[in-house]
Amino acid sequence: MKNRNLIVYGVCDRLGFQIWQALSPHNRVFMKDPKYPDHIPGVYNIDKELYKHPSIQRTYYTPVDGIVLTRDDHFSDELMDEIQMLKLHPEILVANDYELYKRLKKTGLSLTFVDCGTIINIEDLYFKDTLYFEQENHFWTDIFRYSLFNLKIENYEKTKSKVSEKL
Repeated sequence: MKNRNLIVYGVCDRLGFQIWQALSPHNRVFMKDPKYPDHIPGVYNIDKELYKHPSIQRTYYTPVDGIVLTRDDHFSDELMDEIQMLKLHPEILVANDYELYKRLKKTGLSLTFVDCGTIINIEDLYFKDTLYFEQENHFWTDIFRYSLFNLKIENYEKTKSKVSEKL
């Protein structure tokens, strides 16, 4: 498989850090997080501003093929605005935040949602049996199938319970 140039936004959160660790051996993955480096264990770099700034242009690996969003804040909105302004077309993966996915879906960007479940350690992701994708996107499913062991990809269907319908 061809190495892809990826950005993982939100690596200070556990999910983002574990996705970064899982995808890094087989791709060129650049971490972005405004909280960097205070919350990332064992990661130090001289050019800290490059890692903090949420920009698709300020990265070591260009052109960017895909972006993984693991946290919703105003910086992720700035990143999406920059993509639209520059008329770029990277594949964007929203992990475990369906509300962010629904909000960004209105922008017309190429979005995919994945439900990874609870990820605390890297082993939780490496040995995950199934990932649930909102729609079949071969770009992301190929990357995850290549990076993780014995992975099944299934369709994500947001279920509605009687309790959620009353809310």
